[in-house]
Amino acid sequence: HRVMIFIRNRVGCNSEYRIALRSIASLKQKHAGFLDLISIAEKDSGSITLETTGNLAIINISNQRRKNSLSGDMMVQLVDIVDELTTENAKSSKISGLIIRSKKCDAFCAGASFQLVKSAIYNPQRGLLMAKFMTDCLNKLRQSGLVSVSFIHGPALGGGAELSTMSDFRIMTSSPKTRVQFVHANLGASPGWGGARRLASIVGRKEAIRICGTAIELHGEEALRIGFADKLVDPSSDEVDEDEYSLEVCREFLKPYLDMKYPSSVRAIKKAIGSVEADNPEDSIEIEQEVFASRWFSDDNVKELNKK
Repeated sequence: HRVMIFIRNRVGCNSEYRIALRSIASLKQKHAGFLDLISIAEKDSGSITLETTGNLAIINISNQRRKNSLSGDMMVQLVDIVDELTTENAKSSKISGLIIRSKKCDAFCAGASFQLVKSAIYNPQRGLLMAKFMTDCLNKLRQSGLVSVSFIHGPALGGGAELSTMSDFRIMTSSPKTRVQFVHANLGASPGWGGARRLASIVGRKEAIRICGTAIELHGEEALRIGFADKLVDPSSDEVDEDEYSLEVCREFLKPYLDMKYPSSVRAIKKAIGSVEADNPEDSIEIEQEVFASRWFSDDNVKELNKK
């Protein structure tokens, strides 16, 4: 807080102030109160882990006992991963692709775990804290420089459906058990992790109202038809290792981006395009200009200019 006041005094309440805030704010700092709240919640199973291979990052969601619902510990792990992937440094600048998938489980994600809800998020005020936290986490990844794809096998329900809207692309399996369902209307609730807004950006306002307002089950063919899914695959063979299969399918899907010569430029371009969904329209313009400046006469740019 003191750092923010210092910056405000130095540069004033203008675009320079907003740029400075973007550069220093980690989600873990911003949402420390919520993270303290869930740290004392009833302990539960599950994990969210990060793998990296070359210029590709993989987020694995694993909570087989709870249909991959998110426990308090998993939300803490998620924010650490988001901060790591979205902090610009020498390591992150080499990563341009991101896969989000379930691991060792026949469900994509079922939102917040019931155990977490009943032990820590049991009133509107705490629900709002969770909503702000999860919205920030998912939006920060969607608006980051990573070209991302979700691999959806099995049900993506409630908050899990919202989580699937975080990525730029979605691959769904043609299995009958694979479905995306914004179940909130059936539960007397509404989306709270930013999923309604992101869904409208993906499929349009009218489709988003239909999907959320009637809690329909969205299976592969319809998801592909309306532009929610970008590819359908069929891992029907019993001999297929689902984790290896999801990795290879997603890696092949992202290959055009991963094969680009300069991953930092891919990140810059994706970040500029992702900023279209920023809350403040002025931020979108400033972000595009910032990333342009970061690449203009960079070592990569100079190398190419010297070839002319």
